Amino acid sequence: MTTRPPLRTYSIGDGAGIGNAKALEYTGCAAHYLKEIIMMTADTTKERLTTDFPGQDKKFVFEPNCIVMEKIDGTVINRDDPEASFAGQQGSTPWNDFDVIYFQGEALWAYGNTPFRYTREGFATEEIPSIQVHGETWRRLRITFPDYMKSHTRRQSLALARTGCFAATTTKLTFSALQPA
Repeated sequence: MTTRPPLRTYSIGDGAGIGNAKALEYTGCAAHYLKEIIMMTADTTKERLTTDFPGQDKKFVFEPNCIVMEKIDGTVINRDDPEASFAGQQGSTPWNDFDVIYFQGEALWAYGNTPFRYTREGFATEEIPSIQVHGETWRRLRITFPDYMKSHTRRQSLALARTGCFAATTTKLTFSALQPA
């Protein structure tokens, strides 16, 4: 039996990562097209997502407490505490590049690192009652996130199909900034 080293990074949009052509069939896109627009590399050992925009002269590095934009001419712009920029936003508030990258970085890093992140210290997991879907029993798992991990919600539920693959994820989101005053 060959032992493989642990997965440290994966890429989205290179035709080999989770953004491959099969995953994009429902959109009519192909991975070779996607990589011309965006290229992401996610770290599985820490909250870090690098997003390259080929042809747009910029690359962003997302980490929960700081976003860095690097331009091809060497210009570097940092935004510390990027989550703070969402305070007071309304549904019509326009987002700048840093807002988009924060949201995209937090969400896509989290989704792409399922289930790696649930093995980290501080995560609480609990099996909850199964559900029936099209005559098949799906086991469910409730996950509570630790305070140190950025997430749009502290609690999520996963459904696992009979094959053991993730079949569904549910979250309850509260967007207080979007609520009428």
